[in-house]
Amino acid sequence: MIATPEDAEREMTLDNREWNVGVLLGPSGLISLDIDRLSLAREAFAARGLDLDAIMTAHPRPVVGKGAKLHFRLPDDVDLPGVRAYQLPNPDNVGPDGKSRPMTIFELRAAPRDGSKSVQDVFPGSLHPDPIHVHGEPMPQPRFYRWGNQGAPQTREDIPLVPPELLELYWALRPAAEPVRRAVARQTVQLPSHLRKGGEKGVQASAVAAWVRENMDLTEVLGRYRTVDAGGRTHCTHPDHPDADGSMHVRGQHATCFGQKCRQDDGRYHSEDVISVIQRFEGLSFWDAIRHLCDGEIPDVADAPAPAAEESTASEPADWTALADAAHTALLAQGTQQAVDVLSYLYARGLSDDVITAARLGVIDSTVSTELLPLNSKGQPARAWVGRLTLPDLNAAGHATGIAGRTLEARPTDPEQARWYRKYLQPRGAAVPPYRLDLLRDDKPVLLAEGQLDALSVLVALPTANVAALAGTGNIKAEDVAVLAGKKVYLLLDPDTGHDLAGTDPGAARGARAAITALQAAGAHVYLVPRLADADLNETLVGLGAADFAELLTAHIRAAQPLPAPRPALDLSPTRQRWL
Repeated sequence: MIATPEDAEREMTLDNREWNVGVLLGPSGLISLDIDRLSLAREAFAARGLDLDAIMTAHPRPVVGKGAKLHFRLPDDVDLPGVRAYQLPNPDNVGPDGKSRPMTIFELRAAPRDGSKSVQDVFPGSLHPDPIHVHGEPMPQPRFYRWGNQGAPQTREDIPLVPPELLELYWALRPAAEPVRRAVARQTVQLPSHLRKGGEKGVQASAVAAWVRENMDLTEVLGRYRTVDAGGRTHCTHPDHPDADGSMHVRGQHATCFGQKCRQDDGRYHSEDVISVIQRFEGLSFWDAIRHLCDGEIPDVADAPAPAAEESTASEPADWTALADAAHTALLAQGTQQAVDVLSYLYARGLSDDVITAARLGVIDSTVSTELLPLNSKGQPARAWVGRLTLPDLNAAGHATGIAGRTLEARPTDPEQARWYRKYLQPRGAAVPPYRLDLLRDDKPVLLAEGQLDALSVLVALPTANVAALAGTGNIKAEDVAVLAGKKVYLLLDPDTGHDLAGTDPGAARGARAAITALQAAGAHVYLVPRLADADLNETLVGLGAADFAELLTAHIRAAQPLPAPRPALDLSPTRQRWL
């Protein structure tokens, strides 16, 4: 045990190694507030009339690691029995017994002063088990526990005395071994006979869930527990994903996290719908969650009114032609500084006037009516689109069936500033379809780039080519590219993916494999074009010029190799299983 500076010097350099250091809370007379999930902890404190942010701000010496930890000095006459925790159910963590394991939101950690129970906290100077992953860096950086604000305390009296409200909260919580559910008005559900499981009744249960998802606004439901920005972006709901960047996106009936930590080996992402959101944050079962959403009732699908035909947009694509035309007019008029900046940006990216005009690129500036802007989650014009470059997805008739807004700013290096950075915006609830598919001709092979600007860069060099873009490899499904059935598709991947699908970014490589699988499932004949350079297509165009870029691109397309078709599924009929 370390009790003096000499003890610390001896123990910390034992065996010529660097060791972590901890504090025994009981003999030290300390209690710590250990926060694992800040947003949920903030909600739990607010429900009890406490301001967690004020408590954290007032503390002079917090311990900063991956989360936050505040140490307080206990009064001499106070002795606490152990750790108390606030926990919520975690449906993503199911044990062998089939029961979900709780997730800890925060703990109030203490121990008896007599040392009969040992509870320790790691202290600054120690190495955190989870390193820091920096975007663009191949290797993670070590994460150390450190003192914040006023630095390390010099004496025990430098540690603030525990506030009385935290002691009251401690006694209100249960020991850590016993999960604490969020207080909700739960009712035992007696299911109607036509909704019980089995045969046709099971189909009815699925129909109820589908009806709830169709008629409930996911953005509004998720907004009760998370901040959802104007573009439908929010922090991931998965308890094991400390999402600082806001990687979850609301698209229609589902919210999907595109963070790499949420991607499984089979390519699937963590996703939520209105029912699972209520299950997660309210700790309810499936049917209790439906009752919670439907004012205590389980809807009878047979009697439930279907959405009015004129309000349904599932079969009719949105028309963004008016916004695309207004933004394009604003860009050509050059009447604002925003329009000047966007046109300068396009010229700097090597795009010609012909391509800018044909693609009807534009800018959302002060001359574009806010009534044309996509709506945010509150039903108001989304001001986040202002100042952005617009890239409409045009069809053969010249109508804009989709539109994206691209920022001119690079991703900030500061994690706090990068939290809500979004390179592209999509209208709320809209999918991210491939770009320029409706403009493809049947008589030519297709050059398929990853991004919209890459596709336009190819058009600068090869104006008569059949060019489209995936608009993100991880977003593509076979039905999205069904129009490519039977066509030769030459895939132009970014350098971080690599020509062998094992480039510098493993997430990009997984997305490329998913895109290739979708293309082949749609019936396309996929050819992989060798990597042109250590830069994407647009940067190569800028560096070489249009003529040299066209020559290099043509040579690499001719050298493209066909990718083998996917292997047929293994026949696992009962006879075959017995033989195996």
